[in-house]
Amino acid sequence: LQDTGNEHRADVLRQSYTAASSRPYYSETEGFHSTLEMMANGERHISQMPLWDLTNGLKGNPHVLIRTDSIPSDLGDYSYHVAEVRSARRITDAHRLKAATLNRLLGAIQGFEPESILIINMDGDHEFVHMSEFAARLDTVLSEMREVADGTRAILATHGAAEWPWQSYVNRMAAERRCVSLVSGVGATMQRTLSDAGLVTVDDLAGADLNALTGLRGIGAKTARRFNSSAKAISGGQPVPRHNGIEIPTATTEVFFDFEGSDPRLNQDGLGVVNYLIGAVIRQRGQEPEFLPFIAHSPAEEETVVRDFISWANSLDSALFYHWHNYEKTHLTKMAVQYGIDPYESQKMLGRMVDLHPIATDAYAFPTYGDGLKNIAKYLGFSWRQDDVDGLTTVALYHKYLQSGARDGDVMRRILDYNEDDCMATMYVFDWLRSQANVS
Repeated sequence: LQDTGNEHRADVLRQSYTAASSRPYYSETEGFHSTLEMMANGERHISQMPLWDLTNGLKGNPHVLIRTDSIPSDLGDYSYHVAEVRSARRITDAHRLKAATLNRLLGAIQGFEPESILIINMDGDHEFVHMSEFAARLDTVLSEMREVADGTRAILATHGAAEWPWQSYVNRMAAERRCVSLVSGVGATMQRTLSDAGLVTVDDLAGADLNALTGLRGIGAKTARRFNSSAKAISGGQPVPRHNGIEIPTATTEVFFDFEGSDPRLNQDGLGVVNYLIGAVIRQRGQEPEFLPFIAHSPAEEETVVRDFISWANSLDSALFYHWHNYEKTHLTKMAVQYGIDPYESQKMLGRMVDLHPIATDAYAFPTYGDGLKNIAKYLGFSWRQDDVDGLTTVALYHKYLQSGARDGDVMRRILDYNEDDCMATMYVFDWLRSQANVS
């Protein structure tokens, strides 16, 4: 994903800022000195060079500094403003705050803080961020960051809320503190609500009175029971039943399937995501499970993959199709419409899909930090063959596969192994649920 962002930024720089000045540097000090020289020389565009404001503890590398001759600064009768290039289609406040920070940094150096900052998204659309709308918030954020840095402000560790590169650090901190955010469904806002009520850890939540929980903002009776049972499962290290009995639809032919989707930029006309692989493990009574992949060797083959999969699925009599969560059904429905597949054919398959996620999580609270397939299947004893491959990794692998002209079999093998393991993990959870249903 980083490579994708770098490629997009390089494309924008090549198309819009061809003559942008930049110099190699071997230390931040050397790079900053070069930036100051280029600014003093009045270069029209300066690309990806470091800025420092050590007085305020700020450093940054704007994607582009653009000279404007209409506003003077300490540099002379001209000044610079910031342009940032983002590989996201939707520009968020996080993007805007980062751009505003770079603008604040630039203002300290040139003695003039521009009112507007340019952000270019993945589609090439331009958005101008106005400092007057973000200055107060930026001041607050920078103040809070300085308090964290000097140890005067405690960090609220919310499991699953941080983004790269802080994700593993924040998740580890939340686990070490046994934060209440370890419970599935407890985000930052709910964590504050619970903490204000004295429920700081999972152990606090496990021992909470349900009536007291229900009285808190945003928590009804059903949510209170789910939070409490999840906390008890994590605290006790064992699954906690949520109701008696498990009802799982069964069939003589069982298919466990999983989609792999790629970067939205690969798909120019369709759904925003290229679903380049549908993997299916088919298990028929008396036979060993068999893995069947439907592969798009280029983004243009997505329609063929969908049509082939639905046709194959409808050729199976008395089959049910098991998946984990709503991604598969949502995207299969969208693609069937997108590609004009006969509604009778698509509904024939869609009507036989069984989502195991609500079945599993309605029946049990698991002692896991989340209720994703990997969380639950790993707890139950399933192992993926590749420790270094996950859903995001497969996106990068598919990019690499396309760059090889769809000839790198080793890369595709890694994707297929990962997808097959996802299908087998779904089957593993299904079998565990069936065993519990038989016990009850």
